[in-house]
Amino acid sequence: MSGRQIAWTVLERGHDIVAADGNKLGTVKEVVGDRDKDIFSGVTYSPGLTQPDLFVPAGSISQITDRGVLLTLDGDAAAALDPYEG
Repeated sequence: MSGRQIAWTVLERGHDIVAADGNKLGTVKEVVGDRDKDIFSGVTYSPGLTQPDLFVPAGSISQITDRGVLLTLDGDAAAALDPYEG
């Protein structure tokens, strides 16, 4: 994924979530972390209208750019992520 690398603190809802195989999986619903302590936990995304939001831990994120979030996971592995309990 091309784009300018950005910090997790400026990542916003609506950025694309892209699997390692290049397939778009959805968009960022929530950025999870503690801004005061600069601790990034991950992001959530919805794979579909009737499916629960899934949580992508920070360790499964390869890049965050102004164009989206690139995962280290392929589409199948991303679909098997745990639902977000918030």
